[in-house]
Amino acid sequence: DPISIRNMGRVGREYVVEHYSLKDWVEALDSLYENLLKRTGLK
Repeated sequence: DPISIRNMGRVGREYVVEHYSLKDWVEALDSLYENLLKRTGLK
């Protein structure tokens, strides 16, 4: 059901915005990405 998935995404975004500052969120994604690159040997 696309509607419930979209709704879950919206709720998830609101949760993230409420509980994490955007900077922390971006840094977490960055470090996750770095670790992925290191693990796959692209970096």
